[in-house]
Amino acid sequence: LTNGRGRTLEAALPAHLPRSPAPDALPWPRAAHRLDLRTAGVVLIARTRAGAVGLSKAFAARAIHKRYVALVAGLLEGEGRVEAPIDGREAISRWRALAASRSLHTVHITRLQCWPETGRKNQLRVHLSGLGHPILGDDRYPVGPVLRSQGLFLFAESVELAHPVTGEALHIDVEVPARF
Repeated sequence: LTNGRGRTLEAALPAHLPRSPAPDALPWPRAAHRLDLRTAGVVLIARTRAGAVGLSKAFAARAIHKRYVALVAGLLEGEGRVEAPIDGREAISRWRALAASRSLHTVHITRLQCWPETGRKNQLRVHLSGLGHPILGDDRYPVGPVLRSQGLFLFAESVELAHPVTGEALHIDVEVPARF
């Protein structure tokens, strides 16, 4: 999303989402969490104070479950869990290999599903690079060759949570782009 004045989601939201008619409406919609600028996919947006507070509490309680798809350099098989602190704070990620193929640039590319159990900045990028399998297009945490000008191959494909106001179980999936 863009509003012509900047390339931030926060700046674009008011132009794309109307103000809530609820009595506790926020002056403008607000992202409840962040994705890296180069990461695409599902983002949760609060339009009311109750929604913003509920989402904040759910994230703090780790009651929101996000699933990503990533393409990484190298061959990974099976599944795994990474427990490695980031900036001195606990950080846990899980991953499962979906498919692998040969590549001219890195010998193999593996498609993963990833689940961050904590919410640290660049968590999946840091953890996968730490395994020696950086996300393709990641020039911040590279290990070996990096595919430039193709973008970062990390996509938030799914979020599960209880609606922050009604408590209704929500499962939000978006289609993964064909480039994955």
